[in-house]
Amino acid sequence: MQLTRFLSAWLLPAMAMAQTTTFQTSTTTATATAPATPSPTMPGLAPNCDGFHKLESGDNCYEVAAKYGITMTQLYAWNTVVNDTCSNLLAGYYMCVHVPGAEAPTKPEPQMPGVVENCQKFYQIKAGDGCWSIYTEAGITY
Repeated sequence: MQLTRFLSAWLLPAMAMAQTTTFQTSTTTATATAPATPSPTMPGLAPNCDGFHKLESGDNCYEVAAKYGITMTQLYAWNTVVNDTCSNLLAGYYMCVHVPGAEAPTKPEPQMPGVVENCQKFYQIKAGDGCWSIYTEAGITY
């Protein structure tokens, strides 16, 4: 009986203590950072810009907007110093082509008047283009 009392009083609690496991946890917090703004940038750049295009000699606003799938309205809003004729772009400088939350347009802009609503394929007209060069390049036959 004393052996039973000894086991109950000392060994069983000791066995329970031996089975106790302690875990130590740690928490790591990750912080997202915006991409670094390249340099130099065009004056009037949107302060929250997160997408950039390095301007090259000969670039124009329409080609830049088409390349990044943005509207001319977006391009001018994110680059407030760019003038209406887009003649003040500085080669070697960066301009803004995206801001957080910007929605992509469904169709390119600007468009010629009279484009049908269900048009699925677009062609950007270049200086010197004519009907023949456009339909030949687009693979259109008649």
